[in-house]
Amino acid sequence: MNSGWVRTLYLHRQRLLLLTIVIITLLSLLGFQRFSFDNEARGLFRTNDETFEQLEEIFEQFRPDENDCLVILKRPGDTFFTPASIAQLQQLVSTLEEDELVSHVVSVFSPEMLVCDPLPRPLVPPADTSGVDWSNVEEEVLTHPISGGNLITADSKSMMMVIQLGNQDLLVSDYQPTVDHLQQVLRRWRADSGIEAYLTGLPPVRVEIFRSIKTDTFNLMLAGACVAVCIALLAFRHWALAFMAVAGAGIGSFWALGLLSLTGVKINLITTILPVLVVVIGLTDAVHLVFDIRESRVRGIKPERAAWLAVRRLGVACAFTSITTAIGFGSLSVSSIEVISQFGITCAVGTLITFLAVVVVVPWLASTGIVGGAYQGRVSRDSLCLKKFSVSYADFILKYRFVVLGLFAAFLIWMTLTTLQLHP
Repeated sequence: MNSGWVRTLYLHRQRLLLLTIVIITLLSLLGFQRFSFDNEARGLFRTNDETFEQLEEIFEQFRPDENDCLVILKRPGDTFFTPASIAQLQQLVSTLEEDELVSHVVSVFSPEMLVCDPLPRPLVPPADTSGVDWSNVEEEVLTHPISGGNLITADSKSMMMVIQLGNQDLLVSDYQPTVDHLQQVLRRWRADSGIEAYLTGLPPVRVEIFRSIKTDTFNLMLAGACVAVCIALLAFRHWALAFMAVAGAGIGSFWALGLLSLTGVKINLITTILPVLVVVIGLTDAVHLVFDIRESRVRGIKPERAAWLAVRRLGVACAFTSITTAIGFGSLSVSSIEVISQFGITCAVGTLITFLAVVVVVPWLASTGIVGGAYQGRVSRDSLCLKKFSVSYADFILKYRFVVLGLFAAFLIWMTLTTLQLHP
Protein backbone atom coordinates (compact mmCIF):
# COMPACT_ATOMS: atom_id res chain seq x y z
CA MET A 1 0.00 0.00 0.00
CA ASN A 2 2.27 2.74 -1.26
CA SER A 3 -0.19 4.75 -3.36
CA GLY A 4 -0.10 8.51 -2.98
CA TRP A 5 -3.70 8.85 -1.83
CA VAL A 6 -3.28 6.06 0.73
CA ARG A 7 -0.16 7.75 2.10
CA THR A 8 -1.97 11.08 2.28
CA LEU A 9 -4.96 9.47 3.99
CA TYR A 10 -2.95 7.90 6.80
CA LEU A 11 -0.41 10.71 7.22
CA HIS A 12 -2.48 13.86 6.79
CA ARG A 13 -6.18 12.94 6.77
CA GLN A 14 -6.74 11.45 10.21
CA ARG A 15 -10.01 13.35 10.46
CA LEU A 16 -11.25 11.56 7.37
CA LEU A 17 -10.38 8.24 9.03
CA LEU A 18 -12.29 9.36 12.11
CA LEU A 19 -15.27 10.37 9.97
CA THR A 20 -15.22 6.94 8.31
CA ILE A 21 -15.19 5.25 11.71
CA VAL A 22 -18.09 7.38 12.95
CA ILE A 23 -20.22 6.81 9.83
CA ILE A 24 -19.76 3.03 9.80
CA THR A 25 -20.34 2.87 13.57
CA LEU A 26 -23.61 4.79 13.19
CA LEU A 27 -24.70 2.42 10.42
CA SER A 28 -23.84 -0.51 12.68
CA LEU A 29 -25.88 1.01 15.50
CA LEU A 30 -28.78 1.34 13.07
CA GLY A 31 -28.29 -2.30 12.13
CA PHE A 32 -28.44 -3.36 15.77
CA GLN A 33 -31.93 -1.90 15.90
CA ARG A 34 -32.84 -4.72 13.49
CA PHE A 35 -30.73 -7.34 15.27
CA SER A 36 -32.80 -10.50 15.67
CA PHE A 37 -32.58 -14.26 15.95
CA ASP A 38 -33.84 -16.73 13.38
CA ASN A 39 -36.45 -18.75 15.27
CA GLU A 40 -37.53 -21.02 12.44
CA ALA A 41 -36.39 -24.31 13.93
CA ARG A 42 -36.77 -26.27 10.71
CA GLY A 43 -34.48 -23.79 8.96
CA LEU A 44 -31.49 -25.48 10.60
CA PHE A 45 -32.19 -28.59 8.52
CA ARG A 46 -33.51 -26.95 5.37
CA THR A 47 -31.93 -28.20 2.15
CA ASN A 48 -32.42 -27.45 -1.52
CA ASP A 49 -33.11 -31.03 -2.57
CA GLU A 50 -36.33 -32.83 -3.46
CA THR A 51 -36.53 -34.73 -0.17
CA PHE A 52 -37.05 -31.60 1.91
CA GLU A 53 -39.65 -30.32 -0.56
CA GLN A 54 -41.59 -33.57 -0.14
CA LEU A 55 -41.45 -33.16 3.63
CA GLU A 56 -42.79 -29.60 3.33
CA GLU A 57 -45.61 -30.88 1.12
CA ILE A 58 -46.55 -33.59 3.64
CA PHE A 59 -46.61 -31.05 6.48
CA GLU A 60 -48.81 -28.77 4.39
CA GLN A 61 -51.28 -31.51 3.50
CA PHE A 62 -51.53 -32.99 6.98
CA ARG A 63 -50.01 -31.28 10.01
CA PRO A 64 -46.40 -30.92 11.20
CA ASP A 65 -45.51 -33.35 13.97
CA GLU A 66 -42.89 -30.88 15.18
CA ASN A 67 -45.60 -28.98 17.07
CA ASP A 68 -46.39 -31.81 19.49
CA CYS A 69 -45.49 -31.49 23.17
CA LEU A 70 -45.34 -34.58 25.35
CA VAL A 71 -46.40 -34.84 28.99
CA ILE A 72 -44.75 -37.75 30.81
CA LEU A 73 -46.53 -38.93 33.96
CA LYS A 74 -45.08 -41.25 36.61
CA ARG A 75 -47.40 -43.67 38.40
CA PRO A 76 -48.45 -42.56 41.90
CA GLY A 77 -48.26 -45.53 44.24
CA ASP A 78 -49.39 -48.84 42.76
CA THR A 79 -51.64 -47.70 39.90
CA PHE A 80 -52.97 -44.77 37.89
CA PHE A 81 -56.44 -46.29 37.93
CA THR A 82 -58.09 -45.09 41.10
CA PRO A 83 -61.03 -42.66 41.16
CA ALA A 84 -58.86 -39.94 42.76
CA SER A 85 -55.98 -40.28 40.27
CA ILE A 86 -58.31 -40.52 37.27
CA ALA A 87 -60.14 -37.37 38.39
CA GLN A 88 -56.85 -35.48 38.67
CA LEU A 89 -55.66 -36.70 35.26
CA GLN A 90 -58.92 -35.80 33.54
CA GLN A 91 -58.83 -32.39 35.18
CA LEU A 92 -55.27 -31.94 33.84
CA VAL A 93 -56.43 -32.72 30.28
CA SER A 94 -59.21 -30.14 30.56
CA THR A 95 -56.79 -27.50 31.87
CA LEU A 96 -54.25 -28.14 29.10
CA GLU A 97 -56.91 -27.82 26.40
CA GLU A 98 -57.89 -24.36 27.66
CA ASP A 99 -54.79 -22.81 26.07
CA GLU A 100 -55.65 -21.03 22.80
CA LEU A 101 -52.85 -22.68 20.80
CA VAL A 102 -53.62 -26.22 22.00
CA SER A 103 -55.83 -27.87 19.40
CA HIS A 104 -56.11 -31.29 21.05
CA VAL A 105 -54.64 -33.46 23.80
CA VAL A 106 -54.25 -37.10 22.82
CA SER A 107 -54.42 -39.40 25.86
CA VAL A 108 -56.20 -42.47 27.16
CA PHE A 109 -59.03 -40.08 28.08
CA SER A 110 -59.53 -38.77 24.53
CA PRO A 111 -63.02 -39.14 23.03
CA GLU A 112 -61.62 -41.21 20.16
CA MET A 113 -60.37 -43.85 22.61
CA LEU A 114 -63.29 -46.28 22.51
CA VAL A 115 -64.03 -49.88 23.41
CA CYS A 116 -66.75 -51.78 21.54
CA ASP A 117 -68.47 -54.56 23.51
CA PRO A 118 -70.61 -54.46 21.42
CA LEU A 119 -71.65 -50.80 21.68
CA PRO A 120 -68.93 -48.13 21.76
CA ARG A 121 -68.03 -46.73 25.17
CA PRO A 122 -65.13 -44.60 26.46
CA LEU A 123 -61.92 -46.49 27.14
CA VAL A 124 -61.64 -44.70 30.49
CA PRO A 125 -64.97 -43.61 32.00
CA PRO A 126 -65.33 -40.39 34.02
CA ALA A 127 -63.92 -40.63 37.52
CA ASP A 128 -67.31 -40.11 39.15
CA THR A 129 -68.90 -43.07 37.33
CA SER A 130 -70.28 -45.54 39.85
CA GLY A 131 -69.75 -49.28 39.79
CA VAL A 132 -66.53 -49.20 37.75
CA ASP A 133 -64.02 -52.02 38.07
CA TRP A 134 -60.85 -49.94 37.73
CA SER A 135 -58.57 -52.97 37.55
CA ASN A 136 -60.54 -54.10 34.50
CA VAL A 137 -60.25 -50.60 33.00
CA GLU A 138 -56.48 -50.75 33.49
CA GLU A 139 -56.33 -54.08 31.70
CA GLU A 140 -58.36 -52.71 28.78
CA VAL A 141 -56.08 -49.67 28.49
CA LEU A 142 -52.96 -51.86 28.48
CA THR A 143 -54.37 -54.15 25.76
CA HIS A 144 -55.96 -51.41 23.63
CA PRO A 145 -54.30 -51.30 20.17
CA ILE A 146 -53.77 -47.52 20.32
CA SER A 147 -53.02 -46.80 23.97
CA GLY A 148 -51.16 -49.96 24.95
CA GLY A 149 -47.41 -49.41 24.51
CA ASN A 150 -48.02 -45.95 23.03
CA LEU A 151 -49.78 -43.86 25.66
CA ILE A 152 -49.01 -46.12 28.61
CA THR A 153 -46.08 -48.46 29.23
CA ALA A 154 -46.55 -52.20 29.46
CA ASP A 155 -45.76 -52.18 33.19
CA SER A 156 -48.25 -49.33 33.73
CA LYS A 157 -45.60 -47.23 35.49
CA SER A 158 -45.65 -44.30 33.05
CA MET A 159 -48.30 -42.58 30.98
CA MET A 160 -47.99 -40.07 28.16
CA MET A 161 -50.18 -37.28 26.81
CA VAL A 162 -49.58 -35.68 23.40
CA ILE A 163 -50.39 -31.96 23.26
CA GLN A 164 -50.96 -30.87 19.67
CA LEU A 165 -50.21 -27.18 19.07
CA GLY A 166 -52.16 -25.88 16.10
CA ASN A 167 -52.41 -27.35 12.63
CA GLN A 168 -49.97 -25.04 10.83
CA ASP A 169 -46.20 -24.69 10.77
CA LEU A 170 -45.18 -22.52 13.73
CA LEU A 171 -42.11 -20.48 14.61
CA VAL A 172 -40.48 -20.88 18.00
CA SER A 173 -41.71 -17.41 18.94
CA ASP A 174 -45.27 -18.52 18.13
CA TYR A 175 -45.39 -21.32 20.69
CA GLN A 176 -42.92 -20.04 23.29
CA PRO A 177 -45.70 -18.36 25.39
CA THR A 178 -47.76 -21.56 25.21
CA VAL A 179 -44.82 -23.73 26.28
CA ASP A 180 -44.15 -21.42 29.24
CA HIS A 181 -47.85 -21.55 30.17
CA LEU A 182 -47.93 -25.35 29.95
CA GLN A 183 -44.88 -25.54 32.20
CA GLN A 184 -46.65 -23.39 34.78
CA VAL A 185 -49.82 -25.51 34.55
CA LEU A 186 -47.85 -28.71 35.14
CA ARG A 187 -45.94 -27.22 38.07
CA ARG A 188 -49.18 -26.22 39.81
CA TRP A 189 -50.89 -29.51 38.99
CA ARG A 190 -47.88 -31.52 40.17
CA ALA A 191 -47.91 -29.67 43.50
CA ASP A 192 -51.66 -30.22 43.95
CA SER A 193 -51.90 -33.84 42.79
CA GLY A 194 -48.59 -35.26 43.98
CA ILE A 195 -48.17 -37.02 40.61
CA GLU A 196 -44.89 -36.47 38.79
CA ALA A 197 -45.45 -34.79 35.41
CA TYR A 198 -42.88 -33.41 32.97
CA LEU A 199 -43.20 -31.50 29.70
CA THR A 200 -40.93 -32.54 26.85
CA GLY A 201 -40.96 -32.84 23.06
CA LEU A 202 -39.55 -30.68 20.28
CA PRO A 203 -41.29 -27.38 21.17
CA PRO A 204 -39.96 -27.19 24.78
CA VAL A 205 -36.49 -28.27 23.66
CA ARG A 206 -36.43 -25.69 20.88
CA VAL A 207 -37.66 -22.95 23.19
CA GLU A 208 -34.75 -23.64 25.54
CA ILE A 209 -32.25 -23.81 22.67
CA PHE A 210 -33.31 -20.53 21.11
CA ARG A 211 -33.51 -18.89 24.51
CA SER A 212 -29.92 -19.97 25.16
CA ILE A 213 -28.85 -18.65 21.74
CA LYS A 214 -29.84 -15.14 22.81
CA THR A 215 -27.84 -15.30 26.02
CA ASP A 216 -24.91 -17.24 24.53
CA THR A 217 -24.41 -14.69 21.74
CA PHE A 218 -23.77 -11.87 24.19
CA ASN A 219 -21.89 -14.10 26.61
CA LEU A 220 -19.58 -15.23 23.82
CA MET A 221 -19.01 -11.63 22.78
CA LEU A 222 -18.09 -10.74 26.36
CA ALA A 223 -15.87 -13.81 26.72
CA GLY A 224 -14.15 -13.07 23.42
CA ALA A 225 -13.49 -9.49 24.48
CA CYS A 226 -11.99 -10.61 27.80
CA VAL A 227 -9.73 -13.16 26.10
CA ALA A 228 -8.63 -10.57 23.54
CA VAL A 229 -7.75 -8.07 26.29
CA CYS A 230 -5.74 -10.68 28.21
CA ILE A 231 -3.83 -11.75 25.09
CA ALA A 232 -3.09 -8.17 24.09
CA LEU A 233 -1.86 -7.19 27.56
CA LEU A 234 0.28 -10.32 27.74
CA ALA A 235 1.77 -9.67 24.31
CA PHE A 236 2.45 -5.92 24.57
CA ARG A 237 2.70 -5.18 28.32
CA HIS A 238 1.44 -1.64 27.68
CA TRP A 239 -2.13 -0.41 27.86
CA ALA A 240 -1.91 1.79 24.75
CA LEU A 241 -0.63 -0.98 22.48
CA ALA A 242 -3.11 -3.48 23.91
CA PHE A 243 -5.95 -0.99 23.48
CA MET A 244 -5.08 -0.48 19.79
CA ALA A 245 -5.20 -4.21 19.08
CA VAL A 246 -8.36 -4.93 21.07
CA ALA A 247 -10.21 -1.85 19.80
CA GLY A 248 -9.54 -2.75 16.18
CA ALA A 249 -10.78 -6.33 16.56
CA GLY A 250 -13.66 -5.40 18.87
CA ILE A 251 -14.98 -2.62 16.65
CA GLY A 252 -14.63 -4.99 13.70
CA SER A 253 -16.89 -7.51 15.42
CA PHE A 254 -19.38 -4.74 16.24
CA TRP A 255 -19.37 -3.53 12.64
CA ALA A 256 -19.77 -7.06 11.29
CA LEU A 257 -22.83 -7.83 13.43
CA GLY A 258 -24.36 -4.40 12.90
CA LEU A 259 -23.92 -4.22 9.13
CA LEU A 260 -25.05 -7.81 8.62
CA SER A 261 -28.15 -7.11 10.72
CA LEU A 262 -28.73 -3.99 8.63
CA THR A 263 -29.00 -6.21 5.54
CA GLY A 264 -31.53 -8.49 7.25
CA VAL A 265 -29.25 -11.33 8.35
CA LYS A 266 -30.49 -13.11 11.49
CA ILE A 267 -28.43 -14.99 14.05
CA ASN A 268 -29.13 -18.72 14.21
CA LEU A 269 -27.74 -21.66 16.14
CA ILE A 270 -24.70 -21.92 13.84
CA THR A 271 -23.84 -18.24 13.38
CA THR A 272 -23.85 -17.65 17.15
CA ILE A 273 -20.06 -18.03 17.06
CA LEU A 274 -19.68 -15.23 14.48
CA PRO A 275 -18.77 -12.44 16.98
CA VAL A 276 -15.98 -14.44 18.61
CA LEU A 277 -14.79 -15.80 15.27
CA VAL A 278 -14.32 -12.38 13.67
CA VAL A 279 -12.67 -11.04 16.84
CA VAL A 280 -10.07 -13.81 16.63
CA ILE A 281 -9.51 -13.18 12.92
CA GLY A 282 -9.34 -9.42 13.38
CA LEU A 283 -7.02 -9.69 16.37
CA THR A 284 -4.37 -11.47 14.29
CA ASP A 285 -4.19 -8.58 11.81
CA ALA A 286 -4.34 -6.01 14.60
CA VAL A 287 -1.46 -7.65 16.48
CA HIS A 288 0.71 -7.59 13.35
CA LEU A 289 0.04 -3.90 12.82
CA VAL A 290 0.60 -2.98 16.46
CA PHE A 291 3.89 -4.90 16.61
CA ASP A 292 5.12 -2.96 13.58
CA ILE A 293 3.94 0.32 15.12
CA ARG A 294 5.81 -0.53 18.30
CA GLU A 295 9.02 -1.23 16.39
CA SER A 296 8.73 2.13 14.65
CA ARG A 297 8.12 3.95 17.92
CA VAL A 298 11.17 2.23 19.46
CA ARG A 299 13.26 3.70 16.63
CA GLY A 300 11.94 7.16 17.49
CA ILE A 301 9.46 7.54 14.61
CA LYS A 302 6.48 9.81 15.31
CA PRO A 303 3.05 8.20 15.88
CA GLU A 304 1.51 9.39 12.58
CA ARG A 305 4.35 8.05 10.48
CA ALA A 306 4.58 4.84 12.52
CA ALA A 307 0.91 4.16 11.73
CA TRP A 308 1.45 4.80 8.02
CA LEU A 309 4.57 2.62 7.85
CA ALA A 310 2.69 -0.27 9.47
CA VAL A 311 -0.06 -0.03 6.85
CA ARG A 312 2.46 0.30 4.02
CA ARG A 313 4.50 -2.71 5.09
CA LEU A 314 1.74 -5.04 6.29
CA GLY A 315 -1.47 -3.78 4.70
CA VAL A 316 -1.26 -5.91 1.56
CA ALA A 317 -0.22 -9.03 3.49
CA CYS A 318 -3.08 -8.63 5.97
CA ALA A 319 -5.49 -7.93 3.12
CA PHE A 320 -4.58 -11.15 1.34
CA THR A 321 -4.84 -13.22 4.53
CA SER A 322 -8.33 -11.82 5.12
CA ILE A 323 -9.33 -12.37 1.49
CA THR A 324 -8.13 -15.98 1.50
CA THR A 325 -9.95 -16.57 4.80
CA ALA A 326 -13.11 -15.05 3.32
CA ILE A 327 -12.76 -17.26 0.23
CA GLY A 328 -12.47 -20.31 2.49
CA PHE A 329 -15.65 -19.39 4.32
CA GLY A 330 -17.34 -18.40 1.07
CA SER A 331 -16.78 -21.86 -0.35
CA LEU A 332 -19.39 -23.10 2.13
CA SER A 333 -22.01 -21.09 0.23
CA VAL A 334 -22.29 -23.90 -2.34
CA SER A 335 -23.60 -26.29 0.33
CA SER A 336 -27.10 -27.63 -0.26
CA ILE A 337 -27.85 -27.13 3.45
CA GLU A 338 -29.16 -23.59 3.76
CA VAL A 339 -27.84 -22.92 7.26
CA ILE A 340 -24.29 -23.97 6.27
CA SER A 341 -24.46 -21.80 3.17
CA GLN A 342 -25.60 -18.81 5.23
CA PHE A 343 -22.85 -19.46 7.78
CA GLY A 344 -20.19 -19.36 5.05
CA ILE A 345 -21.50 -16.13 3.55
CA THR A 346 -21.88 -14.30 6.87
CA CYS A 347 -18.41 -15.36 8.05
CA ALA A 348 -16.85 -14.31 4.73
CA VAL A 349 -18.50 -10.89 4.85
CA GLY A 350 -17.73 -10.55 8.57
CA THR A 351 -14.05 -11.30 7.94
CA LEU A 352 -13.77 -8.57 5.31
CA ILE A 353 -15.64 -6.04 7.47
CA THR A 354 -13.35 -6.81 10.41
CA PHE A 355 -10.27 -6.33 8.23
CA LEU A 356 -11.60 -2.93 7.16
CA ALA A 357 -12.10 -2.00 10.82
CA VAL A 358 -8.58 -3.06 11.75
CA VAL A 359 -6.81 -1.13 8.97
CA VAL A 360 -8.85 1.98 9.77
CA VAL A 361 -9.16 1.94 13.57
CA VAL A 362 -5.68 0.75 14.56
CA PRO A 363 -3.72 3.31 12.46
CA TRP A 364 -6.06 6.11 13.54
CA LEU A 365 -5.59 5.26 17.22
CA ALA A 366 -1.83 4.97 16.69
CA SER A 367 -1.72 8.44 15.15
CA THR A 368 -3.48 10.11 18.10
CA GLY A 369 -1.56 11.70 20.92
CA ILE A 370 -3.73 10.12 23.61
CA VAL A 371 -3.20 6.50 22.55
CA GLY A 372 -0.34 6.42 20.05
CA GLY A 373 1.62 9.09 21.88
CA ALA A 374 1.18 7.32 25.22
CA TYR A 375 3.72 4.69 24.20
CA GLN A 376 7.18 6.24 24.38
CA GLY A 377 9.09 3.43 22.69
CA ARG A 378 10.32 1.49 25.71
CA VAL A 379 10.60 -2.26 25.22
CA SER A 380 10.35 -4.69 28.12
CA ARG A 381 13.03 -7.30 28.76
CA ASP A 382 10.71 -10.21 27.95
CA SER A 383 9.90 -8.59 24.59
CA LEU A 384 13.61 -8.48 23.78
CA CYS A 385 13.93 -12.15 24.73
CA LEU A 386 10.95 -13.02 22.55
CA LYS A 387 12.46 -11.12 19.64
CA LYS A 388 15.80 -12.86 20.11
CA PHE A 389 14.07 -16.25 20.14
CA SER A 390 12.09 -15.36 17.01
CA VAL A 391 15.25 -14.38 15.13
CA SER A 392 17.01 -17.60 16.16
CA TYR A 393 13.98 -19.66 15.18
CA ALA A 394 13.75 -17.99 11.76
CA ASP A 395 17.48 -18.50 11.15
CA PHE A 396 17.16 -22.20 12.03
CA ILE A 397 14.20 -22.70 9.69
CA LEU A 398 15.99 -20.97 6.81
CA LYS A 399 19.24 -22.86 7.38
CA TYR A 400 17.54 -26.27 7.32
CA ARG A 401 14.69 -25.32 5.03
CA PHE A 402 14.92 -28.41 2.81
CA VAL A 403 14.88 -30.77 5.78
CA VAL A 404 11.91 -28.94 7.30
CA LEU A 405 10.13 -28.97 3.94
CA GLY A 406 10.67 -32.72 3.58
CA LEU A 407 9.41 -33.47 7.09
CA PHE A 408 6.26 -31.43 6.64
CA ALA A 409 5.66 -32.90 3.17
CA ALA A 410 5.79 -36.39 4.69
CA PHE A 411 3.48 -35.25 7.49
CA LEU A 412 1.06 -33.81 4.92
CA ILE A 413 1.00 -37.08 2.96
CA TRP A 414 0.36 -39.05 6.16
CA MET A 415 -2.48 -36.72 7.16
CA THR A 416 -3.99 -36.98 3.67
CA LEU A 417 -3.97 -40.79 3.81
CA THR A 418 -5.54 -40.65 7.26
CA THR A 419 -8.25 -38.30 6.02
CA LEU A 420 -9.16 -40.66 3.18
CA GLN A 421 -10.01 -43.32 5.76
CA LEU A 422 -12.63 -41.17 7.48
CA HIS A 423 -16.26 -42.20 7.13
CA PRO A 424 -19.32 -39.97 7.59
